[in-house]
Parts: sequence; structure tokens; C-alpha cells
Amino acid sequence: MVAEIIINSMAKQLNKTFDYIVPDNLINTVKIGNRVFVPFGSKNSATEGYIIGLKKNSDFANKEILKIEDSILTEENIELAKLMSKRYFSNISECIKLMLPPGEKSTNLTNRIKDKKANFVYLKKDIDEIELDIEIKKIKSPKHIKILQFLIENEGIYIADLEAITETSRAVLKTLEKNGYIEIVEQKVSRDIFKNREIKRDKPLKLTEEQQKAFNIIDKSKFDEFLIYGVTGSGKTEIYLQLIQSVINKGKTAIVLVPEISLTPQMVDRFLARFGDCIAVLHSKLSIGERNEQWKNLKEDKYKILIGARSAIFAPIKNLGIIIIDEEHDSSYKSDMSPKYNAKEIAKYIAKKNDIPLVLGSATPEITTYSKSKNIIELTKRANNSNLPTIEIVDLRKELANGNRSIISQKLHDEIEENYAIDGILIINGEEYAVHGEREIESEQGESESETEFFVDLGENRRIYVEQSIEEEHDEFEQEFSYSVRENGREVERSTFSYEAEDGETEIKMVTRKDGKTNVLYFEREVEHGRERLILRVDDNSYIVTENADGGYDYQPISRR
Repeated sequence: MVAEIIINSMAKQLNKTFDYIVPDNLINTVKIGNRVFVPFGSKNSATEGYIIGLKKNSDFANKEILKIEDSILTEENIELAKLMSKRYFSNISECIKLMLPPGEKSTNLTNRIKDKKANFVYLKKDIDEIELDIEIKKIKSPKHIKILQFLIENEGIYIADLEAITETSRAVLKTLEKNGYIEIVEQKVSRDIFKNREIKRDKPLKLTEEQQKAFNIIDKSKFDEFLIYGVTGSGKTEIYLQLIQSVINKGKTAIVLVPEISLTPQMVDRFLARFGDCIAVLHSKLSIGERNEQWKNLKEDKYKILIGARSAIFAPIKNLGIIIIDEEHDSSYKSDMSPKYNAKEIAKYIAKKNDIPLVLGSATPEITTYSKSKNIIELTKRANNSNLPTIEIVDLRKELANGNRSIISQKLHDEIEENYAIDGILIINGEEYAVHGEREIESEQGESESETEFFVDLGENRRIYVEQSIEEEHDEFEQEFSYSVRENGREVERSTFSYEAEDGETEIKMVTRKDGKTNVLYFEREVEHGRERLILRVDDNSYIVTENADGGYDYQPISRR
């Protein structure tokens, strides 16, 4: 058997399959979607790749797969990655990474997120034996007695809680462990994002005539795209909630995509109040460890509803019944980083494949969505029958002709003056600035150079200057970036950034100068004997950086000699 493998690389030259022989010991376990290690290149170094196809034989396969790393991906994931690669001109491996759990995308296994673990304390001897030892004064220490009596009623407690409640130290617990009375066990603990969050449950609201009509149309349909075009306050969210409840009643699940800025605790609380703890949330404000656990729980069918930003569309939620995209006009649904993609297009593909409705909602839909949509459901009234605000457009050209040279029209001036005692918000559109600059790019086989220089004229003799240079040669990469602010030709602020990468080692240096002060931050990553070492230098201080159990980082000062 032969496996078609895509190498995990951003290089365009490697965006093609390589054939590898499947060894006899892996034939029964290998499948499309496996993440594997294979010998690659002139040095046959172990390189990560993904199996995207299997066939009986090949004239080009002469190396064997070294080992199967994991089986996280599915054939559906690989199929979607291939489609995205063609649609968005991206490497298949880059598209595949979108479908991997957060914190598990690094090719360096030591850098991947690990399960969160903590120490818990249990009794090792029988309760009767412990009570007898206390009675015959075999155990004399008051601290030991206090701990054991507490554990008799509260066995399996987190060690830090035990220390706090019994007002004792780790050394005392170690003595009891040494004497065989207790055992300290390391266990996996949950990164519960809703821990200690009590939300009062609510009930579905009675839908208005317009809401009920929208619900009925969508609820009985299979694959189709619907645009709920409703004014602000028309009750689009209540329609979403009741559509999701209908889907759950049928034994299915739901995805709700919202712009990152809209993923507020208040919004999540509304879903929690309606559906309880069957909700998963994925957004950038969560730690990498929390996102990783949410992702894995979705794969294990622990949640019925997923609420998230753009990338949540790739989460491994099964048995989908509906996909909802709120504020569909928002530009954040389009990724401007590699691989570039449009989450609305991906959602439509998934909805069609699962034969389920795709619901787009907005008070100001994107013009392309509105023009292409065949199923527009309009909500013209607010759910509580309140009046919409009045909007008046004032022609400032007439104001200028009447001698008013201010940006505030006479009408607005009168309204502000009349409502002076009442709080209000005055929104003024942002200014636009002209950008002047140039860019040069040179490239040849295996090498490339680019230089970019431009400045932004802010007016009043104030300018921002930006310079960037990038050099890339085989396994070496260098980048320099500088940003400066000049007033009347004099530099008042400057920041520089440099990045170098070679043979697995990385150096980053940042220097800022402002108000006569200079600050330096230096970051170094090196690999020695297969182990990674991270060093951070801030001005004259140095720290060793280590990853902690929560997926964050700890900083240990390096003492001077």
C-alpha cells in the first residue's frame, strides 16, 4: 500500500503529494487524515506530513513512513483542505492546520499544549486505622490530626485548597505521605470556562408575527441559504435561539458564528440562560489551553451548540442541524492572513454537504449577499413595538452657502443646545490620510529580497515613516522593521524590530526610543541536544522562558555571576 502525503511546509514548491510505502506494521491502522513522520530531503530527516490519499502501488515510492503521529483529521477535513487550496491559492498543509486543535499545530512535539494537571490528596490507610492511631496517640502532631480528620470528610481535595483550609504547608503533607497515611495523586483537571458562573435560566419568548413566519420558513427546510434582513431590535437572536432549540429537539447540533467583537459575555450568557452548559465557545480571549479543551470536548460530542468567531467553522462538531452567521456583513469573516478564506463560503460548503439550512442575519447586509440571496426574510418592526430612531441627512454644502463653516450643522447645534442637560454621544467620522511610498522585490531560485518604504503625512508637519526589509535564502530568514514619528523634521519616537531564523534557532530584538529613553527587548530560541531553550532579555535583565501546565509561560530570572 502507498500513501500520498503532503509535507507540512509553507513552501509553494512542496504543495504537492509525495508517495511513501506503508510498512506492514501500519497497514491496518493507516488512514486518510493521519498525521505522520516521513524521511524527507537529501538528509532523510524525519519530517511531518499528512496522508491525503491511499493507493495500491506507485512507481515513485521508495521510502517508508516512519510512524503515525495521530489520527485527529478526517477524510472530510482533507477534502475541505483540498477545496480551500484551489479556491484561495493556499498550500494544502496550511489549510489543514486550520482544522487541527489549538495548541497542537507546532511540528515540535514539546511545544504542543498538554493536559492541565494538578495534585489531589487521598487517604492511603483505612479510616478505622487512622482513627485508632489518633486515639492511641500514635499520631501526635495537631497539624497531622487536623489534616487527617479533614480528609476523612473531604477526600480527593485539591492540594492547594487543603493547605489553605487546614493552614498547613506542603512539608507537613509530605511527612504524612512518607508515613503512609496519605497519597498525593496527579490528575487531569478541566479548564472549565464557565466555572462558578451562575446564570438564571429563561424560557422562549412569544414570537411576533414576522418572527414566527421567519422561524416556520427556516425550520422546515433542508439545505438553503436564508438572509434575515431585520432592523436593529427586531428579534433576530430570539429566532436563532428557537431554531437551535428545534434542531436540538431533533437530536442535532448547531454552529453560531459571530464577529469577535460581538462575542461579549452578555451574548454568551443569553445562550447559557436558554440552553445551560451544553455550549462550547471558541474565541481569541480564551487561553490556548481552554480552546484546546473546548475543541476536544466537541470532538467527543460533549456539546450541542458551538458559538465562536471565524475559525470556529472548522471545529469538529458532529451531526450538524443548522449554521447561523450573525452580523454577516462584518469583514472579520474574511481572513486576511495565510491561508486566506471566507468563513461564509466555508459555512455554505459545510451546510450543503450536510443538507442543512444556512442562516445569515444582519440589519445592514453585505451588498453581495443581498443581491445573490434568493431567500430574503425581512423584519421591519422591532420586537417590542418601540419606534425606530428618526434619521435626518443634512447637506453641509447648503450650510456652507449660508455662512456656516463649522463641521457642526445649525440643526445639530440646535439639538445639542436643546438637549445639553441630557447625556449623549456625538460620533464623528475618522480622518483619512494619504500614504506615499515604494516597494522593491527581487527573487530567484531559493532566494528572495524585498524592501518597503513609505510615510503617512498627518498634517501640521507631523509624519509617520515605516521601513521594512526581508531577506530569505534557503533555511535562513531575516526581517527588519522600523517605525518612526517625526515632527518638524525631528524624530521624536522610533521603534525597530529585527527577526532572524537559521537552522532551527531564532533571534528577535525590539528597541524603542521615546522621550530620550531607550528600551531593549531580546528574545532567543535555541535547540541543544533535541531540547528547546527560550531566553528573554529585557534591558539588563535575562529570563529563561518555560511553558506551564495552563498553556501560558513562566519567566525565571537568570542570576548574574
